[in-house]
Amino acid sequence: MSMISKPEWNEEEKYLNRVMKVIEDDYEQTTAQCDKRSGELNDYRKYLWENRRDFNNLFEIAEYEDRLREDLRGYEVSMHRKKVLERALKMPYFGRVDFIETGEKITDNLYIGLASIINREQFEILVTDWRAPAAGMYYDFEVGPASYTAPDGLIEGEVILKRQFKIKNGKLVLAVDTGIRIDDEILLQTLSKSRNPHMQQIVYSIQREQNRVIRDRSSRYLWIQGVAGSGKTSIALHRIAYLLYHRSKHLKSDNFIVFSPNQVFIDYISDVLPELGEENARQITFFDCAVKTLANYNLQIEDVSEQLELLMQQKPNKRKQIAKYKMSPEFIKVLDLYLQYLKQFKWKFRNVIFAKRKVFTASDAEYLFNQEYAHLPLSERIEQVKNRIVFLISSKYKSVHEEKLKQAVIEAFPKINAFRLYKKLYHNPQLWSEIGVKDLPKKLDQLCRYTVESLNKGKLLYEDVAPLMYMQNFIEGLNIDATVNHVVVDEVQDYTLLQLRLIRAMFADADYTLLGDINQSIHPLNFWQLAEGSKSFTENCKIVELNRCYRSTIEIAELAKFILPQQKLEIIKREGQKPTLHTIAKDNLMPELVNLLRSLSKYESIAVICKTLSRCKEVYKELEQQGMQVKMLTGSSRKFTNGVTILPSYVSKGLEFDAVIVLDADEATYNSKTERRLLYTLTTRALHDLHFFAQQPLRLLQKALANNLLCK
Repeated sequence: MSMISKPEWNEEEKYLNRVMKVIEDDYEQTTAQCDKRSGELNDYRKYLWENRRDFNNLFEIAEYEDRLREDLRGYEVSMHRKKVLERALKMPYFGRVDFIETGEKITDNLYIGLASIINREQFEILVTDWRAPAAGMYYDFEVGPASYTAPDGLIEGEVILKRQFKIKNGKLVLAVDTGIRIDDEILLQTLSKSRNPHMQQIVYSIQREQNRVIRDRSSRYLWIQGVAGSGKTSIALHRIAYLLYHRSKHLKSDNFIVFSPNQVFIDYISDVLPELGEENARQITFFDCAVKTLANYNLQIEDVSEQLELLMQQKPNKRKQIAKYKMSPEFIKVLDLYLQYLKQFKWKFRNVIFAKRKVFTASDAEYLFNQEYAHLPLSERIEQVKNRIVFLISSKYKSVHEEKLKQAVIEAFPKINAFRLYKKLYHNPQLWSEIGVKDLPKKLDQLCRYTVESLNKGKLLYEDVAPLMYMQNFIEGLNIDATVNHVVVDEVQDYTLLQLRLIRAMFADADYTLLGDINQSIHPLNFWQLAEGSKSFTENCKIVELNRCYRSTIEIAELAKFILPQQKLEIIKREGQKPTLHTIAKDNLMPELVNLLRSLSKYESIAVICKTLSRCKEVYKELEQQGMQVKMLTGSSRKFTNGVTILPSYVSKGLEFDAVIVLDADEATYNSKTERRLLYTLTTRALHDLHFFAQQPLRLLQKALANNLLCK
């Protein structure tokens, strides 16, 4: 990396001024256009309201509504352009690549920014959108031979200059010539900053391996296995922006849906796509999806955070073994056997009574359902047989009221209800043998009693949510949203294999980007290998590994590597403070914690992480009594802000903080293999500063201290 010369600086300033003039003129025209269209829309709405009684028919009303929608769309396009230009006024571009194509004499000077800037009078592209094919060279190549794939094919040539810029409020602050080095000055400056309350776009510092994932348009099923801090979530969101750019005629933001671990995380990532000039994709949690799907049963549905709170407490409980079995691949086999049994079951019908007459016999209905249409799944069979019976009756009896007839047919059907049939599986433990389950779970009677008791109370435990949805899909069908073309599943390692099957069933025709880290699977009962998870989607799932951690300092990353040696963690050279182990007597915990928090006040965000929510509540209360300004995040929280935040371990997934304090880092709290993965996850939440508090520290941390990876 080298600073440019004074004459080069002057030339760059001159070019920047030229670009800024074009942006300013465009912004002024676009603002005027927005104001004009806003006024026209208001006038038109007013006209429609005042003259609503004068419209003669529905066709005339529809015509006016179509025009209103068209005008509204034009206004929205102008407003979107205005927002793009507002961002460009602050920083119109961040990079430059000079490229000469093989066999050509003219050099293309590509200035790369968040959006294209065009001088329309001279038909000149002043700034190239970072998503354009040629812009990919900025991320993928150093000075020397280079290429990119254009619509017409591969373009080869040579990069003769690569330059990075720092522009603030339209003024040139820094300009350097650079190659691709992950520890270059601008990247390290970016990583060394205090974190923002929300995740930020990373177009200025996208690395080569990240860029290849973002620009992958050939894989329908792309699985990103990335270490903590490798930028998985950010890459997935930039990938959405990239696909929207290249398929703008066919895709809109609403065609994408992102599954996130919780509402806090949805809030945390909510700024990225708007910063990239795109509307936010639809965002949802699996819990939200379950509540919507199972709404008709009026059940109290447990979220994963509620289950984890119980399972992570040290108290022994019989539910743990029951939940473990229901979240296992073995239980999926039980459900499949049960559904096959239900498919072959000889269902009993009643006679169809309509207008006080028997218009279709029970035996005829049973023949259609149990024999003629037996090859169909239950959900499809119910609909097909219902329509067939209605057709046969309507053909025989003319001038019938079709809706009333349909209701009469439905009343003759057996009560094939997913919730009732799920309960039936547990009412009689002998049924398990009848349907062909060979390896019966231990204490099956206890499992059945426990499940029936909770279901009878109207409670659906987390481990029963996916199985009931699976039954619902088979028996009644799920609400399929055909408008979804692409699904992103974040923190995929925390989903059960059955949940992944369900997501696949809900969006069967969509493309998928799945991202996670098997080694950050923190659920004590749910752990599967990468091969198992990818096969939940397809045998052709493309798996990409990202092993470079950009989040944490060398010292924190080295400790994380020690905690979980099997993790393929590559470390960038950003130095910081060595993590600290505080061995503290119980009575001194609060004074020491308060003193540490005050000493860390230079940071924008500080996390105090406890294993469970119940422990968080104790610490929160004590810190408030000490006069500390603190907030608490729970599984049901919806917003994420800076400051001192107390949160349980399972809510911290995907988040990052300037400083992290892990409480109770002792043998009694983090002593199992699963909890080693949890400890690794908590360690990698920290960007700059990391502290562990314990009365009797984990032996693992004592070994780290002996290996000079921690200080006292």
